[in-house]
Amino acid sequence: MFYLSKYRKITKNLEQQRLEIETEELRMFDFLHTLGETLTEEGGTNPRTLYRTIVRGAAMVVEAHGAALYLIDKTEDRLVSEYQSEACPILIPVPDHIAQQAKKNTNTINSYIRLTSVGKNWGPFGEALSKKKTIRINDLGKNPHFENADKKTHEGVSAVIAPLIYGGKELGVLAIANNSESDNFSDNDYEVFQSMAEQSSFALGNSIIHREAMEKKHLENELNTASEVQRILLPSKPPTLEGYTISGLNIPAKIVSGDYYDYFKINNDRLGVVIADVSGKGVPASLITAMCRSVVRANAINNDCPADVLKKVNRQLFPDIR
Repeated sequence: MFYLSKYRKITKNLEQQRLEIETEELRMFDFLHTLGETLTEEGGTNPRTLYRTIVRGAAMVVEAHGAALYLIDKTEDRLVSEYQSEACPILIPVPDHIAQQAKKNTNTINSYIRLTSVGKNWGPFGEALSKKKTIRINDLGKNPHFENADKKTHEGVSAVIAPLIYGGKELGVLAIANNSESDNFSDNDYEVFQSMAEQSSFALGNSIIHREAMEKKHLENELNTASEVQRILLPSKPPTLEGYTISGLNIPAKIVSGDYYDYFKINNDRLGVVIADVSGKGVPASLITAMCRSVVRANAINNDCPADVLKKVNRQLFPDIR
């Protein structure tokens, strides 16, 4: 009877584990479906929606108390909190004075998390990135990187932290966390979350590429518009002047350039011709040529002395371009 009872208990436990794994797998498929829909519908143009999908999905699949996404700010080389679920335990050290303020104002912690970044090599986050490996911590309160933090805030918090890497580039970390030690993550949770992090890296990487492509296209459209404006500013046809044949052509090295020529009447019997080349290429040079055209025309009316015109033009342009 003893062995039969023990056998039934073991069988029941195994069946329970099997059901939990199957349920977790179903939640994983649901997450992947939602992630795919987000990328398709948003097209990577709304990163906030993607961040929310990843974080909420991570917490949902393994039934964690919460999840958080930290991405690397390339300008400062630091990890910044991009999205965190409401019930997520705090994953960065909270000083005692912040914890004390939080007792009076519940928004203090949220503000602290939102405004506080950490070095990308800091503590558990840095370990996950440097080792390119998902790490598991059973109690943040006992982690040496939380020695100077408020003990009650981090005591008993368990976490799994995965690096987010796409195309060999570090994007940040994704983490799940539970509030009590009794809710440590299982080996299956670890494996499933690791797979989620890999899919999330792929989604984030594709989103970045898509946004960069759209930004590039937008910039190209603006440059093409600038090129058209510059073309309009150039003479549309050569001037008619008895005894002279005059023609001009401008082929920019880039979409826009600093090369410029112009014809204009000085008075009834005199024609002004200008040829100029601004140092440099591209947008900065083209802006100066547009300024130069207007200033030259304004100063050349009824003034047939090139030296005097250029002197006045130089006096007006120099303060703005030096």
